[in-house]
Amino acid sequence: MNLLSTLARLFLSYRVRAIKRYEKEGDAIQRRTLMMLVKKAGNTEWGREHGYSTIRNYEDFAARVPIGNYASHKPYITKMMDGTPDVLWKGLVTRFATSSGTTSDVVKFIPVSRHGLSHCHLRGGRDVTATYLDQNRNSHIGRGYSMILSGTFNPKYSNGRIKVGDVSAIMAAAAPSFYRKILRLVPPIEISQIEDIHAKYDIITDYIRGKDLVTFSGLPTWNIMVLEMAMQKAGVKSAEELWPNMELFAHGGMSLVPYSLLRITMPRRAFFFFF
Repeated sequence: MNLLSTLARLFLSYRVRAIKRYEKEGDAIQRRTLMMLVKKAGNTEWGREHGYSTIRNYEDFAARVPIGNYASHKPYITKMMDGTPDVLWKGLVTRFATSSGTTSDVVKFIPVSRHGLSHCHLRGGRDVTATYLDQNRNSHIGRGYSMILSGTFNPKYSNGRIKVGDVSAIMAAAAPSFYRKILRLVPPIEISQIEDIHAKYDIITDYIRGKDLVTFSGLPTWNIMVLEMAMQKAGVKSAEELWPNMELFAHGGMSLVPYSLLRITMPRRAFFFFF
């Protein structure tokens, strides 16, 4: 393991310890998390309507808060997108992830608060890195480049302070600069935000062909397409010929099972999956 990877592993070791506690204390941790969320949302419109101030445990929560769906939450989300603070979560929520689900509206808008972004989405990325480095002490992460393929913000729905787009775009834009530097993340934000997906992928394939790519992450469909395009442009038959140090594919959103990685065979099969 190179020095940068070693330092990153030591710095992130606290997350490895926390993850291991989940195995033994899962129920207690979930109950504490629930009460923390109830307390923080107590003064919101939703919290007042459902008596959050009187909730003391999970049983109280289950009794006071009905099971809902997107349709039941849509009026609250619409208020939030109009700039109303303290609706479903305290303060003003300025980020909304789009989701093309299988029920109700064609496009759903999922509020992404600062707290949720920090403690869920971005922490997930840190936890993948922490776990992988802990289990792979000879990793080259930090020596080469890490590719994250993200989506874009949608100008049709975004306005002023309100940003609407793929959750991956929200995460990429919010990733701390020091994290981007440590992992040497590519492509740059300005390339990731190109709206024309074909033009974006064409630029990215040229960009990564000359880089020592060590890890890549994102949806399998996007990653496989970009890697294969880069291989075709370079006239090679395997990813190993372009990126001999490639070692990790971290992905979410869908199972990798339907997709073949034979054409982008990596020299060291060290896959880490997260969903």
